[in-house]
Amino acid sequence: MESSADPASGVAPTAEVPSDLVLHYREAGEVEAELAGDCEAGDARACRLLGDLARHGRVSDGLRLVLEAEPSPARAIQLYQRGCFANDPWACLEMARMYADGVLVPESAEMAASLRHSARAGLFEACATGELASCVGQGILDVLQGDVEEGVRTWRASCGQGTLEACAWLVVQDEADAEEQGLLVRLCTEAPRWPACAVLPREMQPVDAWRQRCDDAAEADACRLLVARGEPEDTPARRTMACGASDGCPEPEPDRFSLEGWGP
Repeated sequence: MESSADPASGVAPTAEVPSDLVLHYREAGEVEAELAGDCEAGDARACRLLGDLARHGRVSDGLRLVLEAEPSPARAIQLYQRGCFANDPWACLEMARMYADGVLVPESAEMAASLRHSARAGLFEACATGELASCVGQGILDVLQGDVEEGVRTWRASCGQGTLEACAWLVVQDEADAEEQGLLVRLCTEAPRWPACAVLPREMQPVDAWRQRCDDAAEADACRLLVARGEPEDTPARRTMACGASDGCPEPEPDRFSLEGWGP
């Protein structure tokens, strides 16, 4: 199979990639167009996902990657702003991280604090109505503001209801008991997600399940987790499915499971 740039993604699949995996690239333009339409219609989450795509050059839903030839930092800022103004708290939190670290915008602790305040209000409201993913963000902000006990309590309640990222935060903060560690292993076996499942101790990672999901079902997050482990039997197809490039993954993005990654 010859290597040629796919117009939908701007990415050139390599000759080693099986034809069934190349289909993932051909879906990319359709997914981006759908997100763009939803963002224009006022869907704040779609704007935030487009911001992620513009910032990092990719968005993964675990089953496919949406890729661009080059990230567009200026567009990322605009999309995050749009998502934040439309009350997506995670978009506000992403902007807070950027201002805290001076990434793509001038460093400003004042702006970071203001955006975190906006995010906290939205996350608290969403968590109170049962949106467990928002409880994860609420826990992060609680811990950042010094209320570790409340943050851990929020994560623990969310983890107990099967929220993978909440269990991951408990593990990272050395707050997970044996039952919660076991739950994270089970969740990462049944539906692996990058980077949350990468926080598992190496000896607890369900590698066989990830191999099966990567090689048989072409699940992008499972492939990325294998690539991150540095498996000796890595293949170009795995690396392409994980990162869009057979020669390896790009520089790692800020660590989402480190409090330092969320700013002071």
